[in-house]
Amino acid sequence: MRLVNILLLGFLVLFNSSKDNKLGGKRISTKPTGDLFIISIGINKTEAFSSDFKFCRKDSEDFIKKIASDIELEKTTLSRLKENGEIEKLKKIAKSRKKYIRKVYPYILLNEEATVENIKNALKKVIAKATTNDYFIFTFSGVSIESESGRTYLLPYVNSNMTPVGFVEEPKTTNNLFSLLELANLMDQIASKDQYVISEAGMGKTFGQNLMFRLFESNPEIIAGTDRNRIIITTNGPGYDGGDCDNRQVENGKLFDFIINMPKSHQIITNYKRFQSNLYNTEEECNSTRIPDYVKIYNEADYRDMLLRYNQDSNSRGSKGTNAKKDEDSKNEKPSQTYAFIIASNNYNNQQKNWANLKNPINDAESFSKVLEEKYNTKTKKAYNKNMEEILKSFNEFRKQIRENDKLIFFIAGHGYYSELLSDGYLVFKDSKSLDEDYALKSYLSMATMNRLLYGVNAKQVFSIFDVCYGANFELNNADLSIENYSNTEFDNGIANFISETDKKVSRIVLASGEYEVPDYWSNSLNHSPFADKLLKAFENEKDFISPGKIYSYVRGNTTKPILKKFGKHEPTGDFLLKVLN
Repeated sequence: MRLVNILLLGFLVLFNSSKDNKLGGKRISTKPTGDLFIISIGINKTEAFSSDFKFCRKDSEDFIKKIASDIELEKTTLSRLKENGEIEKLKKIAKSRKKYIRKVYPYILLNEEATVENIKNALKKVIAKATTNDYFIFTFSGVSIESESGRTYLLPYVNSNMTPVGFVEEPKTTNNLFSLLELANLMDQIASKDQYVISEAGMGKTFGQNLMFRLFESNPEIIAGTDRNRIIITTNGPGYDGGDCDNRQVENGKLFDFIINMPKSHQIITNYKRFQSNLYNTEEECNSTRIPDYVKIYNEADYRDMLLRYNQDSNSRGSKGTNAKKDEDSKNEKPSQTYAFIIASNNYNNQQKNWANLKNPINDAESFSKVLEEKYNTKTKKAYNKNMEEILKSFNEFRKQIRENDKLIFFIAGHGYYSELLSDGYLVFKDSKSLDEDYALKSYLSMATMNRLLYGVNAKQVFSIFDVCYGANFELNNADLSIENYSNTEFDNGIANFISETDKKVSRIVLASGEYEVPDYWSNSLNHSPFADKLLKAFENEKDFISPGKIYSYVRGNTTKPILKKFGKHEPTGDFLLKVLN
């Protein structure tokens, strides 16, 4: 696997600062700015498939070169216009760009390099590095295959003979393949809100529909709480390797040929509507009567609006996710309020065989709710022994009252699970099914999804507490939070003023009881989990104010090795401070 440092290619874009820019003495409004991560895979031949392809490797290489070339061309154009003082043309270009690319980081996997292990590792590297403001593109040139049960797999480089179509799903076969389910779950852990998949590796509409089924969120309660958007660019029919186009010999897959020969391919990020228009125009100009309407695009935003329209009880016509409701008085009109959403599950589905009932989660939640309400003036909402759908609906309704200057504590106690196959942690609920009956874990809530839901809450400060097995997987790859317990801090202007100043910063903080399994109780703590027992002592003992750093000083000696991390849009000096009631 090769990580290409595009900085060596001069991959810097002018006027891409997150701050306002000046052109001709006037300011241009700030637009979203982020890094672009690309995983580009090209496999001409694999021992598991009898046919050789000529251009899959070239697709991968040429796609990266095209993005680089178009960004470099725009950079050169902007430099020339700036030197010549052509302000109006500069303004026109700036206006056309809806988003800015800061840097580009491509991961290229070709032929023998493109094993399932390397593909997963590349995705995990992006998971560790990408933020919500960044962009992600996944391209695959090669072969996809379907099992007898109808599941679709991308065929990586495999050193074994195998029937490519209609194979029986057995571990000895699937261990070397990369399912769309695995792709979807790994992409769920990538924080980037804008994500793209480009592939003509299928045999027709079924491939595109399976991509949509796996990659698009189908739960309306989750859709309503997040603003992620994915776009799938694929084909209506089978993908073609080479061919002709307007009397020109094509030396790529036809879809990649259109992208490589269209103008300004980087507008897939900076101005997607224009990119889509240019792509269709390039296809039409190809004059390939043999393959009409070759390109097919699926947009998660369209799917989201349609799904919400048919699932909302109100007269609202669709949604734009987390930004649909913004109180006009969110910043200054009302004083800040602290809210807490408390989830606990003692009892689990009697029809499943993996999750025994627990003794203490509701005890822990009740005690925690009480101290929050009585000592820290927190408004709580409790959800005990509820189905996943009931909890999601309750949380979405609860969050509507939360404004930007409010604070949110999210607490959950119960069972947790980690899937080696899908490389993510999951929350278990009352209605969760047995693991062998729920291949895609649809009755479980992934940590990646929970992360997106909490990221989108209006509150400037969010503090998440997980007392479940594998709770650290909520943000395992992110940086630890600097431990600040304020033991030596002198508050010259008073604690209230200090908290007020700190509240101006955005914070997203997660405290988890451990990375692996955690106990429900033990001999020294029969009525609470060991973690909850120490957590409660922290909230009960503090005299002036509580903070995640102070809490961590109480729980860090727990045998389960708790973790304290930041996530999402956390700002460097952000924190979560709650003052004790006088």
